Amino acid sequence: FRTMLFDQITLQNQCFQFSVTGDIGTITADGVFTATKDGTGAIVVTAGTAVRETIELFRHVADVDLTALIVSVDRMERGTGEKTTINELREQYGIRVFPIVTVRQVIDFLYNREIDGRVYIDDAMKERMEAYLNQYGGK
Repeated sequence: FRTMLFDQITLQNQCFQFSVTGDIGTITADGVFTATKDGTGAIVVTAGTAVRETIELFRHVADVDLTALIVSVDRMERGTGEKTTINELREQYGIRVFPIVTVRQVIDFLYNREIDGRVYIDDAMKERMEAYLNQYGGK
């Protein structure tokens, strides 16, 4: 599987998925981006790897300036130190990191809420989730 980025940069990896936001161009499933006009947008690449590995990969293969990262769910877990992974990424790479939702928001929203006849986070589940966050959560 061969993926091409920015004309001449190639990567050997089978787990990338590509998309484009904004009306700036198109990208194929193989990662070939074609600009169609000037404008503002983003090439979104998701991979089955950790965020740090992905950032280092981009820095290794291209002269890129990563300014922000959007995370689907901030699990609020401790990173390599005492801080949350997201706070470590902010400090280590000097980028803005925006979670769409945090695990705390998910817990608060679903706690004792019936959805399609079922409560997904009841008292017992919330207690286990809180214990997990107390043990593995970051600051």
